[in-house]
Amino acid sequence: MFIKLLKHDAKSVGRICLPLTLGAVLLAIFGFLAAIIHLLINEFSPELFELSYKAFEEGKEGLSIFYDLLSVALGLLSFACGLSMFVVFVSFVGFSLAVLVLVVVNFYKTLITDQGYLTFTLPVSPSKILLSKIVNGTFWTILITAVAFLGTALILAPSAIFNEYGFVRLLIDSLFADLNPITVVLIAFLYFATGFVALIVSLIYDFFCVFLGGVITPKGKFITGAAFVVIGHIACYIIFEVISTVINLVSLGFLFLGIYAGWISDNISFDIFLIPSIIAMVIFLILLIVGGLVFYSVTRNLMTRKLNLP
Repeated sequence: MFIKLLKHDAKSVGRICLPLTLGAVLLAIFGFLAAIIHLLINEFSPELFELSYKAFEEGKEGLSIFYDLLSVALGLLSFACGLSMFVVFVSFVGFSLAVLVLVVVNFYKTLITDQGYLTFTLPVSPSKILLSKIVNGTFWTILITAVAFLGTALILAPSAIFNEYGFVRLLIDSLFADLNPITVVLIAFLYFATGFVALIVSLIYDFFCVFLGGVITPKGKFITGAAFVVIGHIACYIIFEVISTVINLVSLGFLFLGIYAGWISDNISFDIFLIPSIIAMVIFLILLIVGGLVFYSVTRNLMTRKLNLP
């Protein structure tokens, strides 16, 4: 029965999330093409200026004007491509938020409104119902996030690969020149692991807020739950920023103290300066896991003992 519940939830959310995901894929392809055109125009524009100047010196004013007009037209096209890439970036964020909102709204409709009577009469425990919502929500959220991430990578790829002086290319070269590859892999793993866990925990917390809103305020329950979601995310952001700042300041303080006192050689690798960030990410990961387990347990208990349907 749990598998059937998973399939039903996947179809219920997928009716809207799937078209949004496909739309994000098309936007990623469009952004990639715009990035290539933008790069080619920037590479070719200096040659147009030289051709225009050379034609002017040879007395071919008509040809020089043609090159100038072509340069202006390509400049406008380059601006349009740059604006298109910005719009694609913003659309990725919008699509990701839309999928998250749809997942939470689906949770609200199927568990807290009149549909909740049908859901809770199924021969499935509240734990499995909650787990089904988490699995489906995580799947669609990760899917749209992955598409947005890959789409962003596609847009940045032309500059990173083909443009020798591109910012992304210089950033990648500098990172691998100054850092141990193992450090780069470790940081990348921690970023992905923290992001993955944060996504799941955020979803569990949103479910908790929506359900808590239904328990506290039978009328206006969704508004109450949404308020809890916003306040909670803001509070978590502030707490994590404070913890990160404290960890970085304390770690760097000890590091510079060690260098000043002679305990640590001043001719050290750049990797050591990333230790505070690595410590902060490990602490965040632990806090997220603990927080996720707590919110899951509390939400499951609310669904079992504090069910408040209209």
